[in-house]
Amino acid sequence: MDDKTLIQLTGEKDGSRVVVKYLVFLSSMILLLVGVDTYASDETHQRSFVKSLHTQEYYFRAITEALRFIFDYPNSPHVEEMKILIADSYSEGGDEEAALRHHKKFLAEHPTSNNVPLVHFKVGKLYAKNRMYSSAMTHFENILSDLRSSPRLLQKAQRWTVLLSLLLDVEDNHLKEEMHKYGLSDNPEVVEMVKEYGGLHFKSPKAAGTLALLPGAGHLYLNRKRDAVAALLLNGLFIWGAVAAFENDNVGLGIALLVFESGWYGGNIYGAVNGAHKHNRNLKDSFRNRFSMGLNLNVSRHDGASPHYLLCLNYSY
Repeated sequence: MDDKTLIQLTGEKDGSRVVVKYLVFLSSMILLLVGVDTYASDETHQRSFVKSLHTQEYYFRAITEALRFIFDYPNSPHVEEMKILIADSYSEGGDEEAALRHHKKFLAEHPTSNNVPLVHFKVGKLYAKNRMYSSAMTHFENILSDLRSSPRLLQKAQRWTVLLSLLLDVEDNHLKEEMHKYGLSDNPEVVEMVKEYGGLHFKSPKAAGTLALLPGAGHLYLNRKRDAVAALLLNGLFIWGAVAAFENDNVGLGIALLVFESGWYGGNIYGAVNGAHKHNRNLKDSFRNRFSMGLNLNVSRHDGASPHYLLCLNYSY
């Protein structure tokens, strides 16, 4: 074999190697792109599955799948959405304590997130629902001082602070200052809310307890006529029985009846005081539920700051 033939064969061999390397590189890139596309497709499918479970009210399955999503795709832009969905699922599933815990965990882990104001809103509503009005007020005030809050969310938080101020029975001067500060002094819905709260017939626990010193009078004050009659008759019977026992020299029975009468008498006073508190709680619960819905104070898809949060803003609870 002469030198010319040898050079020609060597060139062909080198050219084949280049082609093979190119094909290997091209194949690797294709496989990589297919893998990335498959990964993205799996992520989208898993997210859609979680959303579907929540929409169908399979809350605890949604929680499990959302946790799986966070584990599988820790760098996904939808991780925050999944964390908030987990808290919302606990809330709508009836475990409000767990919901609060997860919302607070989100606030601690993502203090710079644009979704922070929305989470404060959700926490505030949960506290308000459980009559923890001072704690709720703190979270709504956080929304008002947060520059990330959307205009719609600010408006709702302002109205919530007025509603909570009423439920906390703040002084009229403070309430008027608050309404003026938020430009709500002439808002017909807010003015009507304040007027209606002022017309609620609350009962004084102190007055109920004082009147209950006369058996039945405390219950009568609370418009519980049957309880009033029962309290009067039973206390009267115990006293009459004790007096009759002493008159017949049955001291032991008389003392026993007086002991029972003392317990019944004290229970009558306690029942009247507790009844006044219960009456006031029920009035406030009814008022809060009616106006929180009537003033559209639930979160909606238009209140979010983050484009990844549209799913979680669609619920009211």
